[in-house]
Amino acid sequence: MNVAIFVPALVGGILLFNAVLWGGIILWFRSRGAKSRAAFADEIARTGERRVTALEMGNYAGGTGDFSKVGGSGLIALTDRRVWFQKVTGGVVEIPVTRLVGAHVTKSWRSQRRAGRQFLVLSTREQSEVAFSLTDASRWMGALQGAGVPAMAHP
Repeated sequence: MNVAIFVPALVGGILLFNAVLWGGIILWFRSRGAKSRAAFADEIARTGERRVTALEMGNYAGGTGDFSKVGGSGLIALTDRRVWFQKVTGGVVEIPVTRLVGAHVTKSWRSQRRAGRQFLVLSTREQSEVAFSLTDASRWMGALQGAGVPAMAHP
């Protein structure tokens, strides 16, 4: 076989394979996101909760104590009763507002840094912490304070 034909054909095949693979993954993520949004809206309507923040993309950076150590991207929202986060891969983190004793914003958490984002760290009565990387963590701090969660000094 002629190398002048084989190499472009191989490169083209690899590019086509990657386009199909990543296109499928992106479609799967989007469909999961749409299903999560719909499920959350149904649950809010069923429970009578009031949204404090809009449902938005964020990253779960992990937690201490009984919170999952495994991070991930997903959707986050604050209602008048809880902080709700669902990972794209399916895991859910729910924290009742009554369980929170404080919150603070920091540039790093447990040796993690995210370019252009800050971490919102929530502290619970059980002395556990959970962190989320958000585009506007300061706005979230204001929303949490409005829900009765006190600001804490960063340790």
